[in-house]
Formats: sequence, structure tokens, C-alpha cells
Amino acid sequence: MTKRNLVLIAVFALGLGAAADAQQSSGGSVAITGEVEGSIALYFWQDPAGYALNEGGASALVEIGDVSAYGTPNGLLANRFTKGIQSDGFYLSTPFLVQVLRANLPSSTGYTLTAQVGDNDDTMWLIDGNLLSTTPVLISATESYTTKRQHVLMAKFPFTKAAGGLSDTITFTATAN
Repeated sequence: MTKRNLVLIAVFALGLGAAADAQQSSGGSVAITGEVEGSIALYFWQDPAGYALNEGGASALVEIGDVSAYGTPNGLLANRFTKGIQSDGFYLSTPFLVQVLRANLPSSTGYTLTAQVGDNDDTMWLIDGNLLSTTPVLISATESYTTKRQHVLMAKFPFTKAAGGLSDTITFTATAN
């Protein structure tokens, strides 16, 4: 065999190997369906003049501590509650902030805020002067999204209330307008 024939055979063999090793391809598709739903989220923030809340959470724990009508001085307490006395009982109050954010609700211009207390005992719970009950109470009919809005929590303890522990839950509900 001549040198030229050997080169041709080598090129031909390499070409066959490349053709045999050529990669095959195939295609496919994935269909995606679903729906983007609008949503809102409510967060609690500390007011600089108020009780130290966990910043930016959807829930908060408020520990009032031990208080009494005559044993606790009136005025701003160490826990940033303000204590005062009225003719029928004493109260504690503190400001706090609520922020409501929205997503995927372009036609909603604001929200309505309601609050309700977990049980009707002899402690009076108020938000912005609105006395709470076990059914939702309107706190604000129209609020703007994103803005941290100040509210005031007040707990009033009548002089007729028995001494003892205190535990309740206030549920806030923001509803997109």
C-alpha cells in the first residue's frame, strides 16, 4: 500500500468513527399552569415611645409584668407602658405600629383594620379608644399600604377585678379594600 492509500484509509476510518459517535438530540416541553393570587401581610413594629416589640413579626408577645393600682406609680414605666388611674380602675397603655404590605393586588388602594379579643373577661381592651369584644371591631376603615401606622393599646383593669394572672390574645385582621 502506498502512503497515500494509508492516509485515505485513516481519514475514512476516522470519518466513520465520528459519524458513529455523533450525538443525537430530542426535544420536549413542559406546560405550566396556575394562578398568581393577590395577598397582604400584616406586621407589628415597635413605636419608639412604646413597648419593645419584636420588630417586623406577624405576631408579638407583650409582657406587662406585675402592676397594681396603688403600688405602681402613675406615668411612664420601665417597660414603656404608661400607667394611670381613673375613677373606676387603672390602665396601662402603649403605642405600637402596624404595617400592611400587598402583592399582586393592583386595584386595591388600601385596607380595613379590625381587632377582636379572645375572651370577654373583666379586663377592658381598647385599640385607639375602640373597646374590643369577641367579635371584630372596626379600628380603621381605610389605611394605606406600606406605611407604618401608629395605634395605641390600652388595658383597663376595674377596681373590682380580682388579683391574679392575666392572659388574652388580640387578633388583628387587615382586609384589602
